[in-house]
Amino acid sequence: MTKKKDVIDEMFSGEKQEQTDVVKATSISMEMQKTLAHIAKVSGLKKSEVEKMFTESYNELESKGVKTNLEKLALNGVKNKIRRQTRRIEWTPKAKATLFKGFIIGDSGMFDKAELLRNEAKRFVEKYGVEAAIEQQYITADNQVIDRRVKVYGRTNLDYLKPLPTTTKLRTRTIHMIAMKIPNIGEPLEKYEVYKYGTIQTNDNALSLGWGQVKLFVPCQIYGIIKEETETDFKLNSSQAQDTVSIFKAIRNEDWALDKIFMDVVTPKLTKIEKVEQTHEYTKDAWDRIVFVRGIVTWINRDKPSPWGSIWMGLMSDGEDVSEVRVRVPAHLDIDFGEESEIIVIGKTNRTKAKDPDTGKLVNADVVIDAVGLYPIRGLTTPAEVGKKAPAEDEVEIEGWLDN
Repeated sequence: MTKKKDVIDEMFSGEKQEQTDVVKATSISMEMQKTLAHIAKVSGLKKSEVEKMFTESYNELESKGVKTNLEKLALNGVKNKIRRQTRRIEWTPKAKATLFKGFIIGDSGMFDKAELLRNEAKRFVEKYGVEAAIEQQYITADNQVIDRRVKVYGRTNLDYLKPLPTTTKLRTRTIHMIAMKIPNIGEPLEKYEVYKYGTIQTNDNALSLGWGQVKLFVPCQIYGIIKEETETDFKLNSSQAQDTVSIFKAIRNEDWALDKIFMDVVTPKLTKIEKVEQTHEYTKDAWDRIVFVRGIVTWINRDKPSPWGSIWMGLMSDGEDVSEVRVRVPAHLDIDFGEESEIIVIGKTNRTKAKDPDTGKLVNADVVIDAVGLYPIRGLTTPAEVGKKAPAEDEVEIEGWLDN
């Protein structure tokens, strides 16, 4: 980058900029012009405003004696300034965490969005080749995976179409619970003593990993930030505040009628197996859709796990008109029961694809349930054929469950 004596007369789009904008200016490379134009588009600012920020940031760095990577550092300054402006406009008082007590009934498993981006790029390269992947902005010319997320948690992604660092992890996890709020000191217990079904979700890398240690159907408590709440359901976000970090803590020395609490909360939510496909069509556009289905286990493919460790299982209705649905059980859930057991499956419906034997094209097939939790009905289970699976090995950055 070289300096000019006068203010830039014309920016990327040909827009004129008045000489009173800055005292000193720089020429901007074509690549940087495109980056700044994109930032202007997604942030809702004028190109001239973003370019002015860049010029000011560049000149300030240069005046401080910085001589290397000036464009990159100036771009960082632009992003930070826009972030500050956005936070000032959208700022709201920080929500306080609320203490809940209950028990976990399901675990969605850990999902890494960065790994998904890497896998998508890999599949595209394998199918269409490197040149096509570069052209379609899956990878850079030097084989770096590109961040293709337009938004991040509902906000504009300022790193859109930038290389994704190889060490980046973007983990998320959702835990399904039956729980109630613990009242504040002095408040009547009756105001809160209502158990509800709900979820707590985190986008924190350490918590996402630490929650892999949770124990299902064990009394516990946890802090969460209330996102939504109705008379029968709730949604929580995790808290990272030091005093209210969302770590599950076991509750001891209390008598809990877990089976009764579970059945009281879940029974009104049950979907008949013959209605699963219809329910899926009604709710397929909802990313957080969930169903509770009771049935009889017809088969379990324990000896045919997928490359990711998931196992298929059949579930049939208990009635004259027998219907069946396939259930995909992820590796982190234990199948500690056998065939002919009566269970309740908590999970998300998805429609599978199959090849048409005549055309060879993929067409819609049956609706299946991707399980997040399994509840064997007490007194109505048969012994499991094999023991529990060993937990997968991974680094642990935070204890997600504490036994008091």
